[in-house]
Parts: sequence; structure tokens; C-alpha cells
Amino acid sequence: DVINLFKKTKVHIYVSLLAVLINITLNYFLIPTYGITGAATATTVSYLVLSITMAMAAHRVSGLKPHSEKLAKAAGAGLVSSAILYVLVLTFGVMSLPAAALFFLIFLVAYVGLLLCFGVLDKADLSILQAVQKKTGIRIGIVNKIVKRFVNRES
Repeated sequence: DVINLFKKTKVHIYVSLLAVLINITLNYFLIPTYGITGAATATTVSYLVLSITMAMAAHRVSGLKPHSEKLAKAAGAGLVSSAILYVLVLTFGVMSLPAAALFFLIFLVAYVGLLLCFGVLDKADLSILQAVQKKTGIRIGIVNKIVKRFVNRES
């Protein structure tokens, strides 16, 4: 990554230690009350802090901007999709494997739909989709048509 490229490995250590301390602290407070959900929340927050801090450090060290508008849009799509999933779980609960599978499918459709609507996907993503289909032998014609329509709209 950029920080290692500029031989600033101490930055890596300090930022990682910060994330570990945040994770341990949040686990200490959240697990007794929320159990595994608290642990998942603590881990998510610490990874988020790690990612943001590393991006800021990379910018400071190199002057390069490691973030972009598309990244922000993809993160927004993820947050909205996660919020939808959260509301579904709070409202209906997950009592069975079929319910969990259905909720995951709803999350996935919402996330991909938002990626398309926000214009995050581009021709490179379409090429990757086609390469995966070629490699696996699985053809998903309707997905190709939808992605092509949105990618061509942006071009």
C-alpha cells in the first residue's frame, strides 16, 4: 500500500494499534449488553476507523487522494442496504435459515440496485462480470442487460 511504498511502516503500526485499542474498548463495553451483536459492532467500528485513518495517513504521506466520489457512493449504497437489512431483522427477526437467506437476497438486490442507480459501476466492472461468467460457465443474461444499460447510460 501507499504507506509502505513510502517506507513509513511506523504509521502502519500506530494506526493498527489505534484500531486494536478501539476494538478492545468497544468489546469491553458492548459484549456484556449486546453479546455477539456488540462484538460485531465493535469490529466494524474499529475497521472503519482503521480504513479512514489509513486513507488520511496515505494522503498525508504521499499527497495522493486514496478516495474518490465512486468510493463514497459505494459506501453510501452499503450503508443504505445495511440499514434496510437492519430494519428487516428488527421488524421480523431471523428465526430460520430461509428467512436469513431471504434477508440476504433483499440486501444484495438493494445494494446492487443502489450501485447501479448511483452510477458506481463502469465498463471495467462489466468486463469483470463477463470474465467471471466465462470462467464459471454461468450465464446471467438479465444481469448483463441491466448492467450494460446503466454502464452505457453513464458513458
